[in-house]
Amino acid sequence: NKDMLNKVTFTLGTPNSNSEISKLAKKMNYKFMQINSKQDLKNILPNNISEKLLNILKSMLQWDPFNRPNTKELLNNEYFQFFK
Repeated sequence: NKDMLNKVTFTLGTPNSNSEISKLAKKMNYKFMQINSKQDLKNILPNNISEKLLNILKSMLQWDPFNRPNTKELLNNEYFQFFK
């Protein structure tokens, strides 16, 4: 859905033209909006979100899936230690 991609692009900024997502978009004849900088998640999320959770979300919200933490890394994050 283009509207969803536009919202993600507005939040994360335009992906690098050499990235896998850009290559896929080109194959699908899709052009990303040109957004030069990421939004600060603090301006988008509720004010009472913890810094630990904010850091997890920042690590997950990345265009390149190889830069995102995997499930094991996330579950080992200090934020989730409370649940162990």
